[in-house]
Formats: sequence, C-alpha cells, structure tokens
Amino acid sequence: MMNPHGKSSVCILHEYVQHAMRQQPTYTYRELENAATPYSAEVVIGDMKYGIGYGSSKKQAKAEAAKATIELFIPQMKDQLDRKSVV
Repeated sequence: MMNPHGKSSVCILHEYVQHAMRQQPTYTYRELENAATPYSAEVVIGDMKYGIGYGSSKKQAKAEAAKATIELFIPQMKDQLDRKSVV
C-alpha cells in the first residue's frame, strides 16, 4: 500500500495510476459561470473520465478531482485524505 503521508492528492493519484495502470492521468479544465467555484477539472486516464473537482482556482479544482478519483480507486484512503489539507 502507498504511504500518502505528506503528499498531495494529485501526487498520490499520479503514483497510483502509474503503478497500477501504467498510464499518466491528465486533466480537462472548464471555466464555469459560478463566482464561488469558477473552475472545474476532470481526471482522464486513457479514454475514461473519472473524478470531477471544483474550485476557486485550477489548482484547487485539480486537487479536488484527484481526491475524488482516489476515492473511486482506493475507497479506504478516503479517511486519510479527509484528515489533511488537499491544496
């Protein structure tokens, strides 16, 4: 199992996907007409779309999307991700 200590959700996701799937996750960004969360990011691995995140910056949206994707792949990491700051 991976050690998530001190790593961002983006870093954890990249390590997991590279190890388990031998691929590199990419992100698609959209600008939304929402003052609080004007950006969304979606994780794409191969041709499949996974988690979506929203934020006040692209960086925050990317971190939230990575976190949502980790929770899909590794549900038992959810508690560890909730305990630490993602951005």
